[in-house]
Amino acid sequence: MPEYVEDEAVDVTHRHAVAVLASYFDLGKEESSIKNQRGIISGLIKGYLAEHPGETLFDGERRIEGLLQSRSGAPELDAANATTEVLRWLADNHCLKLDYRRFKTLEGKAVEYHDIAKTLMPGTGSEALVVKERE
Repeated sequence: MPEYVEDEAVDVTHRHAVAVLASYFDLGKEESSIKNQRGIISGLIKGYLAEHPGETLFDGERRIEGLLQSRSGAPELDAANATTEVLRWLADNHCLKLDYRRFKTLEGKAVEYHDIAKTLMPGTGSEALVVKERE
């Protein structure tokens, strides 16, 4: 595997990009395997801690601790109880975002679905690096 220099500007050529392609691919497979293993172990630890509220696990030899930490999500709008003026202000200031997955579940169940669907615009896109084995 080629040597890498962190935080240093490197003039990358086609040859360099191809040279690191396989390393990137292999690391992705390792990362996926590690992520899966961590998920399994995380479930075991979280399960134990959920059954023992307030407990902190501590590995004295390695000085590592584990605990459950409550986290709250971002506030959500109670649109059903908001005034039309408030909703309009939020819309005019681009503060409203459609939960598209939830919206799609309403197809065929709500009369308004097709009227709303006509107003949808493409979302902000992004580019993903796709590295895979060719068949």
